[in-house]
Parts: sequence; structure tokens; C-alpha cells
Amino acid sequence: MVEGEYLEFVVEDKSRFGMLQKVFYELKKAKEADSIDSNNEEHWLKFFDKKALEHFWWPTEEQLKRCRDAAKFNILGFFKMSGGQLSDLTRSMSGGKWEFGSMIYLIDQCEYNLVSCELISNTNIAHLEFFSLAHPYGGTASLRCLVEAFGFNVTKDTGL
Repeated sequence: MVEGEYLEFVVEDKSRFGMLQKVFYELKKAKEADSIDSNNEEHWLKFFDKKALEHFWWPTEEQLKRCRDAAKFNILGFFKMSGGQLSDLTRSMSGGKWEFGSMIYLIDQCEYNLVSCELISNTNIAHLEFFSLAHPYGGTASLRCLVEAFGFNVTKDTGL
């Protein structure tokens, strides 16, 4: 019985689903303990295989410098770029992919509790369940990115 929100997706590869569950429950445990360290990518990378990691953008030093420079203040105290312009810049550099650490950071920062990631009885349909603590709570984009990294397509999102 789902009491919160969920992402629904079809599981075609149970091995990949097992990898998703492993990282989901590690994130859940760390989020509950308020101990997700999004700066410690090494800890989180061990839960992702090469195929899952290909889903992410791995910026070069030059790309990072361009983003940092764009986010700085100009001489008048205003940002050189608006948030939308900065987002457009990173999207154009990344090809629309998420940067790995940003996904972990947002899962940590969004105002929801992670509940479960399980198959629905006797089906190949799975639910990644979460319970929002506020509205707005930060959305489901980072959770969708997590699911998609393991090759699954979200078919229903009750958190929208």
C-alpha cells in the first residue's frame, strides 16, 4: 500500500534492478542519518557499474571553470549569468545529462523521505516510493535520473 508518492517503471533486467535497489537503500539509510556526503563521490561510485555511469556527464576542468566563471558576480554585484542562462550553458555542455554529484546532492537536499524500491507482487512493475515532507519539496528529477541510470524508463510519476 503506497501512502506517499512513487515512480513506477518496468523491470526488464532483474540484475540491474538489484543494483538500483542497493544504491537506493544506501541513499535511504544515509538520508535518514542525515549523512549523505555528495562531495564523497568515491563512496557512491561503487554502487554504479560502467553502463550506469555512462548515463552521467563528467565535465572537464575547462567546462567546470566556464560554469564557475559564469556563476561569479560582475563588478556591479550581479551574477554574470542568470540561473536560467547558467542552466542552459551546462545543459548545452552536458548534452542534457546530469552531473553525477548533482544527482546525489539533490537526493540529499530534497524534502522527502525515501521509503522503498520494490517490485509489485508477481509483476515486473516496480515502485520507487518516497514521502514528501513539504510542498514544494524539490521534485522527482534526481530520483528519475537514478532510475534511468540503470536503464529503466519511468512510466508514472505521482510526485508531479
